[in-house]
Amino acid sequence: MDLSQTSTKRSISKTLLAWIFAILFVISAIGVIFSFFPIGNLLNPEFYQQAMVEVNIYQRLPDAIANQLAVNLTPAAGDSDSGISLVVLNDQEWEAILIDLIDPDWLQSQSEEVIDQVFELLLVSEDPLNTPIEFSVSDIKESIAGPEGVQAINQIINAQPPCSLDQLVSLVQVGLGMENSVGSILCRPPDFILAEINPLVESFLMASMEQVPETIQFQIPFSQIENHSNGISQAEDQGFIPISLQRLRQVNTLRSWSPLLPIIFLLLMTLVAVRSLRDFMAWWGGTLFTAGAISLILSSILVPALTWAIKTYLPMDLVSAVNLPEILVNIGLTNLYSALVNQLQMSIIIPAGMMAGFGFALLLGLLL
Repeated sequence: MDLSQTSTKRSISKTLLAWIFAILFVISAIGVIFSFFPIGNLLNPEFYQQAMVEVNIYQRLPDAIANQLAVNLTPAAGDSDSGISLVVLNDQEWEAILIDLIDPDWLQSQSEEVIDQVFELLLVSEDPLNTPIEFSVSDIKESIAGPEGVQAINQIINAQPPCSLDQLVSLVQVGLGMENSVGSILCRPPDFILAEINPLVESFLMASMEQVPETIQFQIPFSQIENHSNGISQAEDQGFIPISLQRLRQVNTLRSWSPLLPIIFLLLMTLVAVRSLRDFMAWWGGTLFTAGAISLILSSILVPALTWAIKTYLPMDLVSAVNLPEILVNIGLTNLYSALVNQLQMSIIIPAGMMAGFGFALLLGLLL
């Protein structure tokens, strides 16, 4: 009788312990699904690169810049300019010029390279405060200094009204280095004068571009803030890792090890409860299906709510809080947010669905 009671107690204890491990597995697995995969995406440069391609940022950029130029270079009614001023081009004229000068494929390759450098600096660099982000402008320099640049100048000039006599005199005065009193000398001269000007324009553009470096370097703003706030000079902070970066890297390390926790609970549950194939199918099927199904339900509620909040509030908050340039909104900032959130949602739905599907298959096999 004592042996039977002892055996029963042990069986109950093991079952209770198995249930505890199963519950801990479900909780930890849900936590991993909502942290390991989304955080992994947020810390992966390809996540942002893919979203920017998806919303056609690079193709829309020339049009957005053209719109801003057309608006910003439009003189207000009644304004009187002094010195040289531009006569306005419309959106289509600016866009035609920019498309010739800015190749979307080049813009995409350079942007993706910058994004790669940023995440390399954030997660790997041993000296982030002194590691600059480099952006190559050699191709665009060649475009501006070459036929494309001359053509752009000609497009601007041809869009202007014909030169008056005073403007022609003023052009000669400017060419001779003399002062002039005409408010605007940007006009369309006769074709024979324009033909003589083009070689001068090409020489001017080539000389100007020679002064521009092949690569532009900049640092992430928070790195500069960290330098100033801590009073650390560039010579003294070699290898210094800002606290914010240390925490980010710690989060990334914890994320990469986090799947071990549910795996440990799953193995402990298996050791305690599984004695046959039926036990395996029942315990594994139940826990995997429960964790995956709960994750799917939570993602169907939380992610749409987050998407709605971003679309409704975040763009205006960013524009007002950090003076975000209007051009970023024009190229589809809200659409970019939506694409990023959609990718985050899929990073939850796919592993949760696979886990729930595998668990359901085990339970179905058990029933059959």
